Amino acid sequence: MDLEDISQWFSNQQATQAPLIRAFSQYLTVSEGAQIFDQFQSNWIRNGQVLWSGIPLDRVQEWAAKHHLQTLTIAMGPLMDKKHPDCLKSTKNPHEWSWYIRGASAIFAWQIARFEKVILLSFPPPQQLHPSGLSNYQSIEEPIIKGRLGHCAVQQIIMVHSTITESKEFLYEIWPADKSSTWIKLFGLQNTSRKWRPIGQCKDKLRLKELIAHSGQHVLSTPPTNFFSIILRMVFLLVLARFTPFILMGILCALVDRSLRGIKVSQCCQLEQKPKGTEKPIRAIEAKRKDQLEFISGKIIKTKQRAQEKKAQAKVQKKAQKKCNVEKKAQAKVQEKAQKKHKIEKKAQAKAQKKAQKKYKATNNIQL
Repeated sequence: MDLEDISQWFSNQQATQAPLIRAFSQYLTVSEGAQIFDQFQSNWIRNGQVLWSGIPLDRVQEWAAKHHLQTLTIAMGPLMDKKHPDCLKSTKNPHEWSWYIRGASAIFAWQIARFEKVILLSFPPPQQLHPSGLSNYQSIEEPIIKGRLGHCAVQQIIMVHSTITESKEFLYEIWPADKSSTWIKLFGLQNTSRKWRPIGQCKDKLRLKELIAHSGQHVLSTPPTNFFSIILRMVFLLVLARFTPFILMGILCALVDRSLRGIKVSQCCQLEQKPKGTEKPIRAIEAKRKDQLEFISGKIIKTKQRAQEKKAQAKVQKKAQKKCNVEKKAQAKVQEKAQKKHKIEKKAQAKAQKKAQKKYKATNNIQL
């Protein structure tokens, strides 16, 4: 990719906007961002991601693997494997690697926000997240998945408290509606004292807060929409569209009547001016009138037929769109099933290899 900075690369993506581009560009270069984005595209599971805050990473990984879901580490794949050549950890110092992970978290959250829902693992109520509000989830991922940087947002954030054995499998909505009261009713408040690790106020997180505040002010500064006037306009357009054919027919009838009256007056004037020997026969005049009436009525019939044809075409197009949407959903389901099947086969192969290695070692020990 021949681009100078990551903001130019992400400007080609439809779902990103200026504040979000700045959030990415402070952590990653073009090649790093493109590599992470391509990795997510290759193994992404729709609505199958897990975010976490405060819980030990090994517990998060165990819970996600058990439910066949993706954490950032799982979704990154070889990019987080120290032994793999694509992993950049050996080329960076601890500070640079920390910034790289934050950039990956931002892209991970942006990719999640393009779909409907995400699962969040955290401590139970009353204090679910870090009291400082400066954890990676609170300062980087949460604003992005909630659309606070002026882009798309998930429809639902689901909370799970995996550290409590009784509620490992209990899920409830935390956003946009906070339903933590349902969890408290079943399991009660956890009064155990908890030591939160200290988090410093990093410059990058403060910049993100400024971006969020700026984008929020921009949204508030936009003038409010007059919904009543919009509804009135919509009603007027619907009524106009419904009665347009009748209005046109009335106009055409008025024009026909006016033209016929003009013809009668002109014919009377001609009969008065001309001598009796040059008067046209009455039958010929009536024949012309009939021809004119037939021509005008034919036009009216054609306009009706065109309107009916347009309605029929619109119905056919709607049916085709519905069929296309159903096919797309079916394809998505087939792809999801194929991905799950592929993962299960991989796990089975890994287990078989481990068994074969153990058997091989056992045979060697016996021979020795």
